[in-house]
Amino acid sequence: MNDFLNQVILDNPVRDYLVLIGVLLFVSFVKRYVSKGMAAILFRLVRRWSPR
Repeated sequence: MNDFLNQVILDNPVRDYLVLIGVLLFVSFVKRYVSKGMAAILFRLVRRWSPR
């Protein structure tokens, strides 16, 4: 397994590609949940200030 992770493709080891994929997935999940939370908070603020 260690030999596979140390294989070089386009001057980068496979391990670096796997780290990049992991970081991109983590950021996309965090972005999704943070944006939903921020939208909910903004909706509550706007609903409170808006005239009925």
